[in-house]
Amino acid sequence: ITHRAKTCKKFIEDDDMVYANVVARVEGNNEPIFSTYTDNKPLYFRSSDNHFIEGFNAGIRGACEGETRRITIPPEMAYKGEGIDGLFEPHSTWIVDVEVLEIIRSKVY
Repeated sequence: ITHRAKTCKKFIEDDDMVYANVVARVEGNNEPIFSTYTDNKPLYFRSSDNHFIEGFNAGIRGACEGETRRITIPPEMAYKGEGIDGLFEPHSTWIVDVEVLEIIRSKVY
C-alpha cells in the first residue's frame, strides 16, 4: 500500500465495479506500458473481469476506496512465457500501481 485511505468503509470484493487509475510497467523499466493518467481516463471495470491478468485481479482484492496500492505480479500470474516484441519480454514481472477512486458494490446485503 503506497497510500492508505483515512478510513476503509468499502473494500474490493469479487464482482464489484471499480473506478481506478492504473499504471502498469515491467520490472526494470520506469516507462509505463499503460497509464490512465496519460489521457486522464480512469478505468471502470468489474473486479473479477477475466480480461485482466490473474495477478491484477488477485492484487486488487481487498483494496480500500481511496487507497493506492502497488502490486508486483510474477510472470506465472501475468503473461508467463509470452512477450510482445518491443514492449515486454517473456517471463516478465509486472509492477502495477492502482489508485482506487470508487467501489460500486455489486452485492446487496
